Amino acid sequence: MQIRAWRICRGVVIATFLGFSSLSLAAGGGRLPENGDLPRQLGERVVNNLLKRPLHHFGYPEVCMGYGALRFTKELHDHKLLAAVLARYRLIIRNQDRHILPKPNIVDHSVFGMLPLEIYHITGGRRYLKLGLHYADVQWVHPRPDGLTRQTRWWIDDMFMIIGLQTQAYKVTHKKKYLERAVRELVAYVRRLQRPSGRFIHGPKAPIEWGRGNGWVAVGLSRVLTSLPKNDAHRAFLLNAYIRMMNGLLACQSASGMWRQVLNDRKSWKESSCTGMFITAMAVGINHGWLSRTKFGPPLQKAWSALCRHVDRHGNVRDVCIGTSQSAHESYYLNRPRRTGDPHGQAAFLWAAWAMELR
Repeated sequence: MQIRAWRICRGVVIATFLGFSSLSLAAGGGRLPENGDLPRQLGERVVNNLLKRPLHHFGYPEVCMGYGALRFTKELHDHKLLAAVLARYRLIIRNQDRHILPKPNIVDHSVFGMLPLEIYHITGGRRYLKLGLHYADVQWVHPRPDGLTRQTRWWIDDMFMIIGLQTQAYKVTHKKKYLERAVRELVAYVRRLQRPSGRFIHGPKAPIEWGRGNGWVAVGLSRVLTSLPKNDAHRAFLLNAYIRMMNGLLACQSASGMWRQVLNDRKSWKESSCTGMFITAMAVGINHGWLSRTKFGPPLQKAWSALCRHVDRHGNVRDVCIGTSQSAHESYYLNRPRRTGDPHGQAAFLWAAWAMELR
């Protein structure tokens, strides 16, 4: 079953955005396009923003931006823009530039493997495949006695960082070991960190429903579910966890359509990166028939409309929480600085634009 996400409420969306077309967007004075396909126009703007940024290292925010830009431009069949994104990352297989690649010793570094694997998926370049699989395989050298990677740290961030790499390896090789690793890890995290609300706490020692942390979870769950066979023994469990989460997100969505830095605190500020991630996961769910189009379509469109108003004319996304550790205190999350153009928000917008562009 296809969502045709952008077509569902196209007339309503255009009318909504035309109403905002005279409003100057914060942090740069950009204006919303008055006509045309907003996922395409704004997504291209954010991709071009990425291409203008210097590339000094491959932290996970850069990886997530690059991965989002590749998928989005490929979905558009924009060969010129896709070629520009591919050119940005060609240095990862040049011997003289390999020193800038992260060591696959912690989860935030290992996720880098997603990027060369996606490039291989697009181009067929075997050197990218070899590089990406190296990161995926090293992650499971000497696993824990319970079969989980030794990079397991019980942060909900890992429910994308670990799962994203392993499912990407499965996507390009179809080797079951990669999918089995992702499923085993995800099931363990769901059992430990999901709450009766359907949402997740940041970690066992950080009982806070942090927005972007839950965004990582939502995207991770949707990625695994798109790969799992219908007869898989764990599919029903993970699908139930996903649906419970999506319902829990509807319950705390703000009137504006955005979600908050701390999801269950109505006094918390509205944050862009988690909103982009929830849009991605929700659109994928409707597209695959896991979620009711009638129930989830309007909230999804409202969230997308709100997020688009957070993009300035230079392709920077505003109201993005900076990189965040764990804390047992909600005040830590509420007081985190928010930035315009932070890579976490740029990546999440590209993921959302890709999901809303799907046909």
